[in-house]
Amino acid sequence: MSKAKSFIPAIVMIVTLIGISIYTNVFNTFKDIQYKFTGLKFSMAQSLETGLQDLFFTINLVLTNNHATVITIDAIDFDVLYNNVKIATVSQDTGINILPKQSSISVLNIEVITDNLPNSIATALQQISTGNTKFQLAFNGTITTQLGKFPVKQTLNIGS
Repeated sequence: MSKAKSFIPAIVMIVTLIGISIYTNVFNTFKDIQYKFTGLKFSMAQSLETGLQDLFFTINLVLTNNHATVITIDAIDFDVLYNNVKIATVSQDTGINILPKQSSISVLNIEVITDNLPNSIATALQQISTGNTKFQLAFNGTITTQLGKFPVKQTLNIGS
């Protein structure tokens, strides 16, 4: 019985070391994924079809895998904010595999329903098509991989 008790600290130490190793690998994987929102484009034709009641945009999400193995992106979920007010939510299941040392570009659709917005935000968004305004949109959410979720947050300056 005393021999069994002497193995318990060794087993606890081995399990702890394995746990730390797994945590370190997952954390390093998240550090090895880089993201960037680029190329916000206003869809005038699609927006005019609704009489500008809904505004349609696309944005590119560039994901770069600097990790040594393939990373699978299962879902992309984020809010679009203007002056800290949520104006849209994007949720997309993707199933994208990003090869080691490669990038992937996902074109994401954003629909903003202007009836739900304060007038100042709706007016600013409608002016994108004419280029008469400058403002910022913030993107805040998560990307889900086979290893778990990691946060994404970026602000884009819009306008000329």
